[in-house]
Amino acid sequence: LQYNTDVFYYDYSSSQVSSLENIQGNFVIYTRSVPVKISGWENELHWRPTANDTVDASLVFESSHYVRFMAGLLADVDWSGRSLDKTPGTAGTFGYSHVFDLPDDRNIVFHVQSKYSSAFLLSDIQNALQYKQRPFTRSDMTLTYNLKGGDMYVHAYVKNLENKVQMLA
Repeated sequence: LQYNTDVFYYDYSSSQVSSLENIQGNFVIYTRSVPVKISGWENELHWRPTANDTVDASLVFESSHYVRFMAGLLADVDWSGRSLDKTPGTAGTFGYSHVFDLPDDRNIVFHVQSKYSSAFLLSDIQNALQYKQRPFTRSDMTLTYNLKGGDMYVHAYVKNLENKVQMLA
């Protein structure tokens, strides 16, 4: 059994933010320094109840915001206090693996994992827009047949069992 936890607080005085900007009639990728604050609490659990079973879990609570930031093509929209991209307030994963031992040093490994994420934002800085990704779960399963010696294997998987779209950009 292994459990890790940490509390964090980052006060970045100059986090880099890049966007497409109009500078004297020319559109260029413009990177600027923006002060941001990020804080949270991370937890991870790894448990092997038997030689063939493994349980992994994580739980994260996070908060972030721009201290000072002007968004938009003309940098005229105040985003101070708004959340940074891809920082859900809560996120967690749970995974389980089981190894089925077979004769001649072969095995089959079954793994299932699910992720939960609360809502988060994705930004279009140039147009001063923020899009909200609603809370979601995403579950995956894999089945792996390992041949003798582990040099070759056959792997099958199913990703996103819920078959729902999430914003990832």
